Amino acid sequence: MRVLLITYHFPPDAEVGAVRPYQFARLLPEHGIEPWILTVKPEFIERQEKQATIEGVPPERIIRTTVGQTRRVRFIHFASRLKSKLLPRREPLGVAASTPSSTDNINSEGFLRSTPFRRFLLAWLWFPDPMGGWREPALQAAEKLLAQQKFDAVFSTSPPRVVHSIALELARRHNLPWIMDLRDPWYKDVDEINSKMLDCAYERLFLPCLKRADKIVLNTSRLLDNVVQNYPQAAAKSIAIPNGCSVTVAADDAPVMPQFSIGHYGSVYSKRDPGPFLRGLRAWLEGKKFAGENVPLRVRFIGPEFGTVPALIAELGLESVVTLSPPVPRERVRELMAEDYILLLLANKQPLQIPGKLYEYLAARRRILASADEAGATADLLKNASGAVSAYSEERVTEALEQFWREFQSGQSAAVSNEKLLDECSYTSRTARLAEALWALKT
Repeated sequence: MRVLLITYHFPPDAEVGAVRPYQFARLLPEHGIEPWILTVKPEFIERQEKQATIEGVPPERIIRTTVGQTRRVRFIHFASRLKSKLLPRREPLGVAASTPSSTDNINSEGFLRSTPFRRFLLAWLWFPDPMGGWREPALQAAEKLLAQQKFDAVFSTSPPRVVHSIALELARRHNLPWIMDLRDPWYKDVDEINSKMLDCAYERLFLPCLKRADKIVLNTSRLLDNVVQNYPQAAAKSIAIPNGCSVTVAADDAPVMPQFSIGHYGSVYSKRDPGPFLRGLRAWLEGKKFAGENVPLRVRFIGPEFGTVPALIAELGLESVVTLSPPVPRERVRELMAEDYILLLLANKQPLQIPGKLYEYLAARRRILASADEAGATADLLKNASGAVSAYSEERVTEALEQFWREFQSGQSAAVSNEKLLDECSYTSRTARLAEALWALKT
């Protein structure tokens, strides 16, 4: 069986969204399925994993294309040039004007977000997809490939949503069975401007996909329930296949931790609020009354963006405890996780989703402190995990830190065993479920 797997994110893309399609592509051949990958060229990737290696997927089966500009990008370029003409940059005396980089125009989007009207305008310019410029190049490459190879099905995985627009068109043209994989909800407004008009516009995009897709895969049970509740006609063809992890053999023992170390790895997006954790941390420190500045604690955030974390560090006076560092290669992340006693996850305000990072945390076999919704998909998963606490409030964070501190002080190992859960969450298990769905389409 030959399948065309359409994904914007694929190694060497450093985004966590590249992990799921890569693991599926790597493992599907074990089930008699030959995946071909349609993705973008590395120069169109925002962050590249320089040390990334692609195993199990022959390079001739990875089709990479260019990405065209969207009207959003063109508008930002125009607005940036207009701004520079109307409001020329003034440099301090004695400081030479810097040469603008090729990304200055894109980064200038910040000034456009300063008023509700501008945010509303950008939300519409974002529609239907920020990566919409990939649609035509991808369709052209897919048509060329389909003229050379016979495919039995199409599998598309979002975000971005443009992958489903591409798959829908190919499924219609070539009468191919299609599985639509939703890693995030996208059938409602994703820009949080509370526009019913924009909600309706996104829904109009979703409904043809919902109707034509032969199978819909959601990556949490809560997201599945939400889709079926809103669209009962999807019930018969929807299944949940969560994200997963690559499971390695557990080390015989964990090193003795000289410091009570907490690590957060990845981006702090706008929806993820670090406030409950940092305020709970502040309250816990005040309760412990450690002598002087010798606080036996280290909290490190490592990633490409930190949201409101820097401002909260300053507001709460946590500069001596919390550090911020740029992203590091994925292999190095695994090494750093092994040095931590606790791995921190920010997953609040997203009850339908489980961050892919959580599965990497589970595979690291360390304690997990998740700032997550009390009634949400992340909390559901952690109920079955040893050494994990889902803390939805500052008070609960403080309690969890005290619990972990006592375990640390008593000399308990940093290692946590969740082997049964890891086996269930392994990409070996997840891919077997997907292969079953794909073979069902052919029969």
